[in-house]
Amino acid sequence: AAAPAVDAALGVALHQLGRLDEAIAAHARARDAARGQLAATAFNLGSALAAAGRLDEAAAAFEEAIAAAPGLAAAHGGLGLVRRAQGRDAEAEPALRAAVALAPDDATAHHNLATALLARGQLDEARASFAAALARDPRLVAAELGVAAVAQRAGDVPGAIAAARRAVAAAPDLADAHRQLATALLATDDAAARAEAIAAAAQAVALAPDDADAHQVVGAARSAAGDLAGAADAFARATALAPGRAAAHHNLGTVREWAGDLAGAIAAYAAARALAPRDVVIAMALATAHQHAGAVDAARAAWRDVLALAPDDPTARHMLAALDGAAPAAPPPGYVQAVFDAYAPRFDAHLRDALGYQGPELLLAALDAAAPGARFGRALDLGCGTGLVGAAVRGRCDRLDGVDVSPAMIDHARRRGVYDALAVADVVDHLRADDTPLDLVLAGDVLCYLGDLAPLFAAVRARLAPDGRFAFTVERAPDDGDRDDDRGGARLLPSGRWIHGERHLAALAAAHGLAAAHVARGALRRQHGAPVEALVGVYQLANVAGAPPSGITTSRARRAPPSK
Repeated sequence: AAAPAVDAALGVALHQLGRLDEAIAAHARARDAARGQLAATAFNLGSALAAAGRLDEAAAAFEEAIAAAPGLAAAHGGLGLVRRAQGRDAEAEPALRAAVALAPDDATAHHNLATALLARGQLDEARASFAAALARDPRLVAAELGVAAVAQRAGDVPGAIAAARRAVAAAPDLADAHRQLATALLATDDAAARAEAIAAAAQAVALAPDDADAHQVVGAARSAAGDLAGAADAFARATALAPGRAAAHHNLGTVREWAGDLAGAIAAYAAARALAPRDVVIAMALATAHQHAGAVDAARAAWRDVLALAPDDPTARHMLAALDGAAPAAPPPGYVQAVFDAYAPRFDAHLRDALGYQGPELLLAALDAAAPGARFGRALDLGCGTGLVGAAVRGRCDRLDGVDVSPAMIDHARRRGVYDALAVADVVDHLRADDTPLDLVLAGDVLCYLGDLAPLFAAVRARLAPDGRFAFTVERAPDDGDRDDDRGGARLLPSGRWIHGERHLAALAAAHGLAAAHVARGALRRQHGAPVEALVGVYQLANVAGAPPSGITTSRARRAPPSK
């Protein structure tokens, strides 16, 4: 500390003696030493201020250190970390790059830059920077976790799992490593991977019982395994540990809604909405929960809140039309895709287990009744979803293709492995795009999302082979005896789905040259504990020799299991 003062005094004395060259050298040494001391002092001050959360002051101190000693790599690194903590990633990146340039052998500098690049979505550079950190320090577990995070963001699930396993092996007592492994494993559809994810998430909680993120991962793992009660407990713990995190409340609301606890879901969504009033996803979740609970006024108000945030949102516009009793001919563009892209991850489990969905069984029974033992050459599954109907009929078809407007549903259908070809498209547009005759056209639980069925019937009629069949389910409109109710045969419900009456379908079929080979009634699924009555029909060309007259002859189909 005395060195600058000694050199300064020496410089004065030498100057007085006329030994100017020596005086200049002494003064220069004093100046450089003072700068170094200022830089070190400013750096230490910045570090303390950052630790205290006084980020603006910390940034100023680091900038002062850099001004005093531009080559001080640690000061550039400290400034970059503070800018990241301030949410100013664009300003953090050049500071962190400077730290790497000044200290290229410092593994931590490469890691800090990599995390900033990852936050900005620059995955290739982030991957290279994490690799550079590991090359300089193979024991830097945080960099291995960064490799896993980059791989997961890039869709490389095996790579993410492998990197997370390496991190766990290197640091078995690090909760973050187990949490990252659980997160990576949850990106698979494998039951064994889900079981391992639950174990890894539980280990993360055991190592860090007060870490809200660890409980969040436990909740996600339990949810993926179908343990909604366990998931709700984990998410509730996360909200208790981090009450200011909207995501934790949102996740809690989601699993409560899946479990049928609509009141609990609404409470959790409302808490999330209070914390994140500009979040459209949370606003939509709250509106949907109100709608499912039958709270029409609350649902209407909530959907209007969604429109205030996203004026062009198709789901909000469609649901408000349904709640207000409007009768559009079709849903707005993008509505069906938005619904099923979001629904895809839990579609099978929710539809089958929670709602007792019987669509595939009803269609198979109707096909057997209309054409016992028949095989079909070329079949097309409209609105194929994840492939539930396709799996049921695959054994009856030489070729089976599927089409759905939702890319997420098509991804799940592809993994099911029952289709010869899959396409993402509007079902009517897909039918019109080709003229190859079809021996079987299927539409399981699809027509309730189309509104006016005339374009579909016309497109199917144009593609049916002479002895082809069109088999579909619809939600049945209530009637008085054999007559549709006085509001007509097609009606939009507050749920956002259309229902259709028997006479309406008969008239529609006749208008498009189709005749009913077999039509039955059955319970399609449960809704709020009550069965949803459906019509399931098999139609063929009306001019086929021996075809029955157009019109509906009904029989009673097998009903869904009783409500749980």
